[in-house]
Amino acid sequence: GWTLGPFEIWQAAWQAIAAAIESDIAAGDSMATAPLPTWVNDGRRGVHDATGSYSARENRHKPHSPLAIYRRQWMPELVLGEATQRGETLFENEGVRLWLSDREEGRNIPVLSFKSKMNVIGRQVLEGIVESVARAERDHRGLVIWQDGPPFSAGANLYQVAPSMLAGAFAELDGFVRAFQHMTRTLKYAKVPVVAAVNGMALGGGCEIVLHCARTVAALESYIGLVEVGVGLIPAGGGCKELALRAAEAAQFTANKDPFDFLQGAFSTVAMATVTKSAHEARQLGFLRASDTIVMNPHELLHVAVAQAHALAESGYRPPLRPRAAAVGQ
Repeated sequence: GWTLGPFEIWQAAWQAIAAAIESDIAAGDSMATAPLPTWVNDGRRGVHDATGSYSARENRHKPHSPLAIYRRQWMPELVLGEATQRGETLFENEGVRLWLSDREEGRNIPVLSFKSKMNVIGRQVLEGIVESVARAERDHRGLVIWQDGPPFSAGANLYQVAPSMLAGAFAELDGFVRAFQHMTRTLKYAKVPVVAAVNGMALGGGCEIVLHCARTVAALESYIGLVEVGVGLIPAGGGCKELALRAAEAAQFTANKDPFDFLQGAFSTVAMATVTKSAHEARQLGFLRASDTIVMNPHELLHVAVAQAHALAESGYRPPLRPRAAAVGQ
């Protein structure tokens, strides 16, 4: 569970470890007396750099394997010393970065990534999402929301609104909620398809972003849920409304078209602050739709999400009409 594995730790202290090994050999304290290869002490600081990994047999740095399967990993996991191109920045504020990949497949589909701790959603992220959708509508064919590693989002930045809560400044809280709802409506009714690429936790507000995107591509290890009840709140970013609409939609395929049974399950999911244990369970509980995609390898998420955005754009995507749903129960 360490951030760096044993070989990366070795590389981080390359010269110190080489000196320690040579010192042990000289003192007769090593298990073997064979000297280290000459290339270990040729001035290098490790075997990985931006050009690839050093091959002692060929005496050169070799790039990653060119196999087609690795082309699907736009942002592969890196070892210490490696570097990768993170794309051209189109827009950036304190909360988000909107960027465009230099890959041919990424043309016209920018990627939005959050910059906050745990990718929580504060005011800067809300403003950044709305601005990014506007830029995608104006200049591109779609938008993908993807994070460089889990979680997708741990939800709204409660720390940012805590002073308003403690002070009883409910007008400020109402403004934050309205801004959040404006953001989710912006995602849902965007003129271009917005695709959420989910890996890890998508909780609270993060789940509500997922619910409002045109399509979701989720890694198998995705933990999605509206958890606000756990901290004494009701989900207010549009998540309850989306689950109610999905219940009404599912009821249309029954004889009496009564959404109550479907809505009861959704209500229980919210009331218990249920978090799914996998993307498959997220589909069972209604957080993912039948049309959403589940990906086994999280490093392929971005590739698949961009492909989905292209497919929606190519099929003549239009935002949904504003739906109607009957209120049920008391």
